[in-house]
Amino acid sequence: MYPEKFGFLFKRNATGKRAIKQAIEKYGKKEILDIIQKIILPTDNHPILHYVFRYIPNLAEDFICRYPNVVMLKDRHGRHLLHIAVKRGLKMSSHLLMIIHCNKQCLEEIDPVTNLYPFMLVATSGFKKDLSTIYNLLCYRPEVPTKCFDDDVKLRPEAISWCFDDDNST
Repeated sequence: MYPEKFGFLFKRNATGKRAIKQAIEKYGKKEILDIIQKIILPTDNHPILHYVFRYIPNLAEDFICRYPNVVMLKDRHGRHLLHIAVKRGLKMSSHLLMIIHCNKQCLEEIDPVTNLYPFMLVATSGFKKDLSTIYNLLCYRPEVPTKCFDDDVKLRPEAISWCFDDDNST
């Protein structure tokens, strides 16, 4: 798990708790976040926010203010933070707006893991589909849906199928 030296923070122990959550419970959130920030410097190119959004999204606000430059990075799979955040169900919020404004180009890039555009990730995520987030993502880059029909773009079938589902509200 990346970063290799710090991946233990996000692993679960025998009781099912992540190491970082256990440490916060024992020593306090501010102390643990300060220690992490001393070890993983904000100037380092570690995509720690990608893992925070993936494994402990309830701490995203605490991490995003400590690592604002990391918003621009891709993880080892080539994913932008936006791809991970919307796949995890992050709705239109100040965090999502910050991610978008720091890197507007990521709205136009297909997620290399799912082969979906960000607005499609929102639509196909396992979380409740949020039409306002889809709408806002499309407003920032209205040309993206036309790219879906380009011959050189190979989308998975589920990328469009959500439009035709009988129940789009789940």
